[in-house]
Amino acid sequence: MESVLKEIEDRKSPKFFLQNHVIQESQIYKLIDAARRAPSSFNEQPWRFIVSGFQTEEFSRVIESLNAKNREWAKNCSLLIISGISYSRSEYSDRDIQHMELGLAVSFLLIQGESLGLQSRIIGGFNKPLLINKFVNVIDWEPVVVIGVGVRDDTRDIPNLELQRKPIEEIAKFFLMPH
Repeated sequence: MESVLKEIEDRKSPKFFLQNHVIQESQIYKLIDAARRAPSSFNEQPWRFIVSGFQTEEFSRVIESLNAKNREWAKNCSLLIISGISYSRSEYSDRDIQHMELGLAVSFLLIQGESLGLQSRIIGGFNKPLLINKFVNVIDWEPVVVIGVGVRDDTRDIPNLELQRKPIEEIAKFFLMPH
């Protein structure tokens, strides 16, 4: 059986990022461009992003909203991307599907990052009201996850750590032939 895309196969969530690594602006735009190409119901594209580079005041604001354990490693990321959902949708769209749509957009972003030599880590441990307050004039949507992006620090991380994935038969049932 053929393998999945190399970027999917190789993707890991590093615990350590190279400090002060600058990501080219063109690469940052490619990340967001990949995310915006994700499928969505009625092409509503409910995802929203705020991208902050490590030397900015906005990056510091995001760091302050993270729980203490996440702050430890996230401070070394090149980018922190707040991702969330805008609920201003048409009468034809289904609000229940928006988290899945954001997940697709974030997945596209992560895979694009891998193709550019960038690694990422999803952060769910943050104070949502504090984050919204720190971006009060910017966020008019619901933040869902923060994404740390950068280059893995191979001197501190274990690059070949193989996480055990559940067998396909455990996560999927196949009905491919009529009974």
